[in-house]
Amino acid sequence: MFKKILVPMDLSECSQKALRAAVDLASIYGGEVFLLHVIDKPTGQYHDKEDVDDELNAIQTDESDLMNDALKFAADAKESGKPELTRDRIFIRIASGAPAAEIVKAANESQTEMIVMGTHGRTSIKEMFLGSTAERVAREASCAVLVVKPDGYPYLRD
Repeated sequence: MFKKILVPMDLSECSQKALRAAVDLASIYGGEVFLLHVIDKPTGQYHDKEDVDDELNAIQTDESDLMNDALKFAADAKESGKPELTRDRIFIRIASGAPAAEIVKAANESQTEMIVMGTHGRTSIKEMFLGSTAERVAREASCAVLVVKPDGYPYLRD
């Protein structure tokens, strides 16, 4: 059933909570976890070598942080009696562009069966007209989408 699970990560508490849920699901179903970090910035907007080097260093740091978090949650899942999710079933991809579009694109390319993503639970004028990233992904994705709300929701609204 949920053998390929995509987890969009923005390194927030909400995405950490979604990652924990995805790792649990992957452990239970013997699946794989695909972590996706989208840089909300079009590629090619660099002015000099220093900008490119800074961006590459940031990407490497993000990849390392994502993998460490996933492995930590996998160890926690194993300690709680769930089957082991090994390193060879965790994959990372970094993309650049509009987050919702990149998430749907990555889900289609990897033939994802479920997207597990966090939502910040905020309501703003912009989101009333444009919709949140989670809402757009749920609307456009061809697979199941599990939206994980933050602790204390709905009391955290702006």
